[in-house]
Amino acid sequence: MLIEKKKTALPAGQWPDNYYQEDDPQVRKELLDGVLRNSPSEDDLRRNEILKRRYRKNDDLFMEAWLMINMCEQDHIGILNRKRKEREFLKYAEQLMVFDSPDPVLCLEWKAFAEKWIRTCLSRQYRSAGFGVISMRDEAVAGKIAREINTVTRDIPRRFSKEDSFLPLRKILIEVYKHEIADSDDIFNV
Repeated sequence: MLIEKKKTALPAGQWPDNYYQEDDPQVRKELLDGVLRNSPSEDDLRRNEILKRRYRKNDDLFMEAWLMINMCEQDHIGILNRKRKEREFLKYAEQLMVFDSPDPVLCLEWKAFAEKWIRTCLSRQYRSAGFGVISMRDEAVAGKIAREINTVTRDIPRRFSKEDSFLPLRKILIEVYKHEIADSDDIFNV
């Protein structure tokens, strides 16, 4: 199995596709501001709301939330710390906007996030093991990504009875995963 990096670049100026392909929050804000100055649609206003909730300065709060929810798996959730862990989980779930109605604009934002996250996972740093000396095989990386999707969108939310709230995001992540990773049907266990 090989990891495929499929990048389908669109010509500049195709709104909103060029907006979702952009990773830099400042450039995204500039693109959106240009549209907002000229009779914005309801979708553009929603995009602006999501942009403000997703980024604080240049920090990607979706990525932060993803990483923090994933870290919950490493922490023991027991009787003594369950309430604190649940509050922490709910904060990060809210940051990912999973409790919002999964309207088409939010789904496009989640898709952009999923593509960025998977590209990050295909980087050298994510692939390294053994203190950065050994690089994981493609199959191992694909399996690690699939396990992380399961952990963040199914296993941890299930502990707090919030699995249904994560379902729309989970479906998008799986769709992007299957698009980006060759032979993913053999690895990904939904």
